[in-house]
Amino acid sequence: NFVPFHLFGSWVRPPAVGLMVSADHLPAARPDSPTPKGAKRDLGLKQEHATNTVKQSGKAEDPQHSHADPLDEEEAWYLEHKDEMLERLKTDGWVRLQAKDEIGYVGLLNQGATCYMNSLLQALFFTTEFRLMMYRFCHDPAKHGDKSRSIPLQLQRLMATMQTTSASAVSTHGLTEACGFTSRETREQHDVQEFCRVLFAALEESSEQLAKGISSLFACTVTNRIRTKEEHGGKIYESRRPEKGYDIQVPIQGHKTLEDALRALLVEEALEGDNKWLCEDLGEKVDALKGSVFEEIPDILCIHLNRFVFDLETLRRKKVTDAFSIPDIVDFSFLMDSTPEPMRYRLYAVCLHSGTAHGGHYHALVSDGAAWYDANDGTVRQIAEDRLASYFVKREGSEQLEFNSRDAYFLFYQRCREDAKPAHSISEEDLPEDLRRELSEDSQRLEVLQRAYRFHQQLRRLRIFGPSAAHDVLKKYATAQLAGLLGEGTGDALPEPESVIVQVHEGRDLPRLFRTVRSALLERAEQGRSFSAFECVRGFDEAEWGRRVRLRRFDVSWGEAGSVLEDREGLIASLGQGCSGAAAPLIVEICRGQDTSDDENASENLKELDARPRTLLCRWDPEQRRPSLAVQDLCVLRLAPSG
Repeated sequence: NFVPFHLFGSWVRPPAVGLMVSADHLPAARPDSPTPKGAKRDLGLKQEHATNTVKQSGKAEDPQHSHADPLDEEEAWYLEHKDEMLERLKTDGWVRLQAKDEIGYVGLLNQGATCYMNSLLQALFFTTEFRLMMYRFCHDPAKHGDKSRSIPLQLQRLMATMQTTSASAVSTHGLTEACGFTSRETREQHDVQEFCRVLFAALEESSEQLAKGISSLFACTVTNRIRTKEEHGGKIYESRRPEKGYDIQVPIQGHKTLEDALRALLVEEALEGDNKWLCEDLGEKVDALKGSVFEEIPDILCIHLNRFVFDLETLRRKKVTDAFSIPDIVDFSFLMDSTPEPMRYRLYAVCLHSGTAHGGHYHALVSDGAAWYDANDGTVRQIAEDRLASYFVKREGSEQLEFNSRDAYFLFYQRCREDAKPAHSISEEDLPEDLRRELSEDSQRLEVLQRAYRFHQQLRRLRIFGPSAAHDVLKKYATAQLAGLLGEGTGDALPEPESVIVQVHEGRDLPRLFRTVRSALLERAEQGRSFSAFECVRGFDEAEWGRRVRLRRFDVSWGEAGSVLEDREGLIASLGQGCSGAAAPLIVEICRGQDTSDDENASENLKELDARPRTLLCRWDPEQRRPSLAVQDLCVLRLAPSG
């Protein structure tokens, strides 16, 4: 009722009831192990019948008539640039070597807690006028100092890199270094609106040209005024104090829409009773009205929603997350003191804050006029239609779209103009010539390394074990299970099974895998050790791989061989993870007999066996009065259920 079955590196036949090892299909024995009966010690014996059926590859490979593999050119390219690519991978990380996708926009790497900076920079990058203004900046060492400490120059370089790079994300290290950030400060989160003000102030201080440009784009003029409530001597007395700012701070608690919150800013406060206004012209305190009016609104209007408030009941800061309607298109003419022409604005960027008043994460939703994108640190992805529909909904009772998010924090509106340039319309010709040339050279070099990295990503790591590994693994397991019978310290000196790590491209076929493995094993065997688990492959040429040498999946816990590798599409890719993952274990199997026809249904039978429980079986040595762990005395049974 027992039929031959391979367990430790030979060939397989389905069991009827139990399992046993065939003497003609045993693994290579170590020199210090007794040679099993029926096994030949000459591991390099040539195959006499070259016409035998090839089980693994499906065909005998003729090296003289093999065709050139198109992957050979890519592999040569990879090997030529491998060292530089791996060094760049170590210093910059994989994101720099990952090519940007077809949408054409790139992310910004987070240095620890710089998400607030990244979200603002993405919004400014999609502000066409601001980016063009930065490209027109000309650095003068006499005026602006060292290049590495020049904030406008580093911001110009960053935005130019974001536009021209082939990487999926770029670093903001140059800008933070110019701003004087220490490594500790890059790990401290700040408010995006505060950083916007600090950045604009630094740019204005650096250059008169930038100061004029920022003022023209972002500055809104608000006049704070106090006027008498009634006429005195037929005249209304008032005090006016204009202020310039780069954003409008809007308290949102208690309001449902942005327009309502903005109109609340225009409501005048009555100064009466003990709070009367001292009018210097009249020389007395009088009833008055205090309020603000907008004198000028810029083309780019930034609105800061005050979501963080102080709770008088808990005496702590809290975040207001009430539903708040933000219009997609809005007429801001109601903000002006007079009644001018309609002033239509379009929402094109939103910095969102998720979290609490004590910490959280920033990311930006930005639009180039054609689509909306989610810029979340190192990734920029186009927002799918279903998700976009959840952000932009129709207002109740109208066709007006509103932006719907409880995390919206810093808004960017652009005045609707027919001559407005969308973000994707800026070309590389708009960059300064010297910077364009420098970045072009960097980009070309990066594309070379990215090509090598793409090949690197498609490599699969394989751990190749010698034929004796099956017994070595099972012996270690048996030693642990039978420690009481074997005596103390028996398993302490057992070595780990010898193995070799190889890397093979996932697009390679089985014959190419054989050649790679064979070369690696021969190299290990040539290292001069007294005995190597891979000595057995010395006598087999390439033509014999597939007839007398093959590879199988390997269970490194039990020492069991799994399915035989068969030549099929996607074989290498199915073996395991990429080059950075765990290596897939495989075992070398050698047939010593001439007939290999007992392997027709190996893979199908293994599926049936996987469901059966394992039973460890070893021979008792009556002379030593202990279990024998020799290769011919140890095996695992996969017994069929009784009945």
